[in-house]
Amino acid sequence: MAVAASAVLHAGCDRPPAAVQTPELSPTPTLVKEWAFQDVVVAESTVTVSLRVFAGIDIKATLDGQQPDEVRHEAGVLRHVFRDVAARAHAVRIQDVMGFSEILEVVVPPP
Repeated sequence: MAVAASAVLHAGCDRPPAAVQTPELSPTPTLVKEWAFQDVVVAESTVTVSLRVFAGIDIKATLDGQQPDEVRHEAGVLRHVFRDVAARAHAVRIQDVMGFSEILEVVVPPP
């Protein structure tokens, strides 16, 4: 039945139906990390994690799972400041919304 309906549909046309065009496939874009770890500065009980940011992307840094006390944006550098950090080794995790992350260890010496 579907063949007859198709034949009737094209019966009034002077030319055969156009071939179906398949769109060209484009490759999936590769994700690019839009930031780079710059440095960590330990000053007494304050730890500052600095990241160079190349594009406006949401980036977080945590110290032992805790959020920073302050985040500063300074000319392409994002600084996460942690205050009153205990004297010992700590894990700093940096991650962005695209799934890129880094983990590093920071040691705060005793006073």
